[in-house]
Amino acid sequence: PPTIEQVDAFVNDKSDKAYENLVDSLLESSAYGERWAVMWLDLARYADSAGYADDPPRTIWLYRDWVIKALNKNLPFDQFTIDQLAGDLRENPTEEQLMATAFHRNTLTNSEGGTNDEEFRNVAIVDRVNTTMQVWMGTTIRCAQCHNHKYDPLSQKEYFELFAFFNSTEDADRRDESPLLTVMTDEMKKKRADIEL
Repeated sequence: PPTIEQVDAFVNDKSDKAYENLVDSLLESSAYGERWAVMWLDLARYADSAGYADDPPRTIWLYRDWVIKALNKNLPFDQFTIDQLAGDLRENPTEEQLMATAFHRNTLTNSEGGTNDEEFRNVAIVDRVNTTMQVWMGTTIRCAQCHNHKYDPLSQKEYFELFAFFNSTEDADRRDESPLLTVMTDEMKKKRADIEL
């Protein structure tokens, strides 16, 4: 909610552009990206922990920050989409484009003893297929895993074609969730450059 000072400033602004000025100031606020990111991160099934019984923390917050920055800088939706689905496949991808691909790393992971890596890798693929279709196509495809979709023209064959597309991941149920992206701060990059001289 707005502060008392913000309400007073709006009420006391008698110009013809009072409303437009308020909207512009709200859109320029970093809170804009933070607010809208909440909805997107829910769709992307973002969490600061890995899920299941032991629910360990995970270091995927750089993806959350990427979403907030993308919204605040008004990244066009087609670029927002491409970066998350295939940022690593761009020619010379930037660190930010690689971070965006964490959209597909937001699956639950289970590192408890006795788990089967291949089983949970497949569970993650199913999650990626279902989430990608729900978020970008606005439809569920989960039921086509067992039979043709009852309401939409999606066949079981098409489901497994999408499954095959995502079935090239290297991840498994490991505590470190590798492969990981190493990201250095500007300060770390400077120190590294100084060492390499």
